[in-house]
Amino acid sequence: MPTLFSCYKTMRQPLSQTTALRTFAVVSLFILGTQFCQTLVTRRISPLKPISKPQVEGIRPEKQENDQARLLLAPNVAETELQMQAPYPPKDSNLKPTVRIKVMTGHYYDQDYSGVTPCTKKMKSSEQTLICEYGTELPIEEADALWYFGPFVTGSIDPPHHNHTKIVMSLEPSSYYPQLDNPDFMSQFKYKMTYRLNSDVPLLYEVMDIRTPFEPNLPSFKDRKASVSFVNRNCDALNGRSEIVRALMTAGVPVDAAGLCLHNTDSTDQVDKRLEFQTHRVCVSIENSNTIDYVSEKIWDAYRNGCVPIYMGAPNAVADFLPAEDSVIMAEKYSAVGLAEEVRRVLASEAAFEGYMAWKKRPLHQLSKGYQKLLKWSEEPHSRCRMCRIIYKEQLEKEAS
Repeated sequence: MPTLFSCYKTMRQPLSQTTALRTFAVVSLFILGTQFCQTLVTRRISPLKPISKPQVEGIRPEKQENDQARLLLAPNVAETELQMQAPYPPKDSNLKPTVRIKVMTGHYYDQDYSGVTPCTKKMKSSEQTLICEYGTELPIEEADALWYFGPFVTGSIDPPHHNHTKIVMSLEPSSYYPQLDNPDFMSQFKYKMTYRLNSDVPLLYEVMDIRTPFEPNLPSFKDRKASVSFVNRNCDALNGRSEIVRALMTAGVPVDAAGLCLHNTDSTDQVDKRLEFQTHRVCVSIENSNTIDYVSEKIWDAYRNGCVPIYMGAPNAVADFLPAEDSVIMAEKYSAVGLAEEVRRVLASEAAFEGYMAWKKRPLHQLSKGYQKLLKWSEEPHSRCRMCRIIYKEQLEKEAS
């Protein structure tokens, strides 16, 4: 078959009608073939195979006629719960797994959610070490349970595998993945590992423990920029996050938008959000949707890096997550004008800034009950270990029956 270059040379000479038609056909087939391959790569990736993070970030759903199409992945994926914990060691052939869980779907984590690790379980008078294995290559007949990544499963599980215990996992909100609120869909799974607090294994983002001293290493009020830091790459969040920030800009509030959304700085859109938060007095920590129980890393990034967060998100955030109501500027409490006035006050006044930081100096028992509960949960082992404990308990109950 001639190359594009040879076709080009041929087309520079006087062509007969037959030669011209052949050349046109070759070029057309080449272009169509390229487009077909691109389509396979970007739109036809099977959800039942592990998918790399770069592949996933390029996937978008077909547009639906009712305009209710959602992004395949919620655009503000946090640092994963996996990365917060010690990584799994590689498989060790000398360890005999006590619990084996097959990973059935792809997911967007940097790690493969696979491996073997010891997992301590308290017994009546002692501790037992469970050898817990998650694996994509694990034969299904050897698995004690099947693990599914909820956002990559939209309908009934095929094949059904009725005899296996099934687990669904998601750190992403139901506002982007409605199947997580669908009783018929969720009934396929016996156990849930999600951001919801009532899950069998609740998945928490980076909850900040105030007993860890961060302040000595953080810039003071005077060393921070008298402007708002806004770093986001999802410019069409369901709750109108970008519109709130745009209104602040329109009102004359200085905003450094260093991310993709409303970008107005000299930096690239790949800045380190935490470093940006450390150098500003106020930062935007608004979620991508107002979904109950969905409180991501955004608010904890603000607390950890010492800026006053502007927050909007989970309706139960104050009661069940935040350390104190006066630790954030709650955007929904203000009109557009009122929010701009409060932000300007915090940017200009050290006393106002320190007022939002006062919670850090209070003893733990004076902070919210919800926050105290989160801190206790954060001391538990990683989520894979906690799920293995549940499956092991189920095994013992089956053996006893």
